[in-house]
Amino acid sequence: MAENIFLETERLILRRFSIDDVDHIAALDGDPEVMRYVADGLPKTRRDAEEGVARVLLNYEKFPGLGIWIAEEKPHLAFAGWFALKYIPKTEEIELEYRLMKSA
Repeated sequence: MAENIFLETERLILRRFSIDDVDHIAALDGDPEVMRYVADGLPKTRRDAEEGVARVLLNYEKFPGLGIWIAEEKPHLAFAGWFALKYIPKTEEIELEYRLMKSA
């Protein structure tokens, strides 16, 4: 698993997504409170989570060093959400995004 770790801090591990993360993303994006200020403000479906995880996995190869990473809280590696670094072509800047569980 160490090869999948992008960043490790005292409190968090950021690692690559895997297909096993669909349940985590479905729970996060399905929470109306979490999604309240995201896009259209509506919770997403499990199907949305499946499609989103599939896109994330493809983009690791397309954009090395950029992407979205699962955030796990130490010491038990509890799912906390995700963090992203995305290239914005219009501005040629890198954007930081994140989405966290209410508990985080």
